[in-house]
Amino acid sequence: MYNEIKEVTREEADRIINNRNPLGLFWCIDNSKYIGIDNTTGDAWVEEFNTLDDCIKWLKNEENALSSDKVLNNDLIIKANIFKDIIRAEKDQVEPTIQSLLKFKEAYYELLKTWYENDILDQTESLKIYPFHISFDELNVAEWVDSTVEEIQKAYKDIKKEEC
Repeated sequence: MYNEIKEVTREEADRIINNRNPLGLFWCIDNSKYIGIDNTTGDAWVEEFNTLDDCIKWLKNEENALSSDKVLNNDLIIKANIFKDIIRAEKDQVEPTIQSLLKFKEAYYELLKTWYENDILDQTESLKIYPFHISFDELNVAEWVDSTVEEIQKAYKDIKKEEC
């Protein structure tokens, strides 16, 4: 049904990936890499290749079944595009979100310090609802905040570059 493989621009490829439309097989060049897009089912499977020949073979389903690395790579590309779309649509919320995360991290450290300095929290009935000794020992809130802030800032910076 989809015998034709169509070359598209990077901008058209982004629209196909984000909108899952039109259906079909597509490829484009991006930073000296060939990007294949199999959108025959509306799932916009994406793969990156070093040669056009490998890209076309993949689009024609002439290579072996997708490896788990390729599926993972495809999922990451799709998630990154969705995340950028959200950041793009909610630009005015980027800085307040980052500031809230940093305040949360600061409050986390303050609460952790307080918890270590006294036994008050250990003696509350609500400890059954939220067991501090488990969460503080097993969760790395600071690392999560730092990673999240970094991810948001990178996506925002990438969007700014794309807009220039």
